[in-house]
Amino acid sequence: MQKQELKVIAFASSESSPGNFILMLESIETQVRLPIIIGAFEAQAIAVYLEKMKMPRPLTHELFKNTLLALDVQVSEVIIHDLVDGVYISWLILKTSTGEEIRIDARTSDAIALAVRFNSPITTYDQVIQKAGINADYTNNREGGDEWDNFTVNELEDILLEKAETEDYETAAMIRDLINKKIQQNNS
Repeated sequence: MQKQELKVIAFASSESSPGNFILMLESIETQVRLPIIIGAFEAQAIAVYLEKMKMPRPLTHELFKNTLLALDVQVSEVIIHDLVDGVYISWLILKTSTGEEIRIDARTSDAIALAVRFNSPITTYDQVIQKAGINADYTNNREGGDEWDNFTVNELEDILLEKAETEDYETAAMIRDLINKKIQQNNS
């Protein structure tokens, strides 16, 4: 199985799931995007680090990072290895000072929060990209594509879930791109 490296490109609050956020990852190689719904705590953990905010006391992810460093263990990679029922499944790959590699099952959002702190690569397999990836260049100019323009982000997220459940991935990809576009416009 081939892997692609991902980078965090954006996140915004989810209108259809109050208190949750959409984290957008993008393949460095192909610019295909993976949207991930994450909780507020995990979004805060990622944002605090990426925005270089100083907290008076260590948050949980800093505590875990400090613990790993004290034990001379590094996060060498995060692998998003599967998508099951709309949930991304990930491994946290640790490397000890003796070179031993340890694979730990982790929530994707927690794994990403640690990956950014260790400056570790976030990767995924081509099969995950094929299941859930959104082409960044995908436009809604195809026949009937502009029919979705009048929907709110909240309505689009509901439709996106329906399309994913019925495995209409082409339409789901188009809707996810449109959601991302609308979120970016709202943040501008």
